[in-house]
Amino acid sequence: MSKEVFLTGVMYALASALFPALSHGLSKLLTTHYHPVVIVFFRCFISLVLLSAWAVYKKDWAIYKTKNLTPNLFRGALGTLSVMVIIWAYSVLPVGDVAALLNAAPLISVSLAMVFLGEKVGWKRAGILSVGFVGVILMAQPSGQIPFEGVLIGLLAALGIAVVTVLIRHLGKTESPLTMTFYFSLIGTLMTGAMLPFFWSGWDQSLIWIALAVGVFGLWAQLSHAQALKFLPVAIKEPIGYTFFLWSLLLGFIIWGTVPASIVLIGSALVIASNMLLVFIEFRKSRKLQDDAELIIP
Repeated sequence: MSKEVFLTGVMYALASALFPALSHGLSKLLTTHYHPVVIVFFRCFISLVLLSAWAVYKKDWAIYKTKNLTPNLFRGALGTLSVMVIIWAYSVLPVGDVAALLNAAPLISVSLAMVFLGEKVGWKRAGILSVGFVGVILMAQPSGQIPFEGVLIGLLAALGIAVVTVLIRHLGKTESPLTMTFYFSLIGTLMTGAMLPFFWSGWDQSLIWIALAVGVFGLWAQLSHAQALKFLPVAIKEPIGYTFFLWSLLLGFIIWGTVPASIVLIGSALVIASNMLLVFIEFRKSRKLQDDAELIIP
């Protein structure tokens, strides 16, 4: 892996943590008015319209072509269910609690990647991943105040994210991020659209800009996530995803005025430090490999 490829992957990985935080935070605002099924419909339908408009504008129909229709449909269905569970979790728990529970996803996805994709983690990556997870635990301040049902919902959402991550990494070997995101948006629109009559409670025009923002940020989240997994192994990309929690804390402060406690700031420092260390180690490794390759070329 060249250093250019590695740094590009890191930028996409950071974006794949920021945009879900924005989409989820705004989705929580909508949960006071709409059922999670309705919110996921908004997100998927808006993404589908934007992707289709882009294909028409560019006259590029490659977005619709796939060599793996069944896996894409399966990933779309599983991804849609996962997003519905995530929004459900946000409807019953504070942003910080949900974000903390979702950070179990990197540990699960790295384990799944080892088993099903044959990716090697190594003791350095495993150690850095563990340090980041300790930081997340500190930030979560596990006091037992989260209802048991809330914990189950959050962990179920984390499992869904992990499985989808591994599927995207596998499909990314032959499919473009645009194609994978298109089929996710299509399946999500059809699934939630079929359920929409049972959960629709009327349209509130004052929320239209929030709904649009959820769809746009959701689209960017899907694209950046898929792009990051094309450039980086799961074991590198996922620890960088811990920054999702930091963005969630910031949104909680801006929107709901939640001020992090000192222990949360300590945990944040561990997360930031672990990410910086991982990026530094992997960047040095990629630069060394590139330098060695240049020495071999006559």
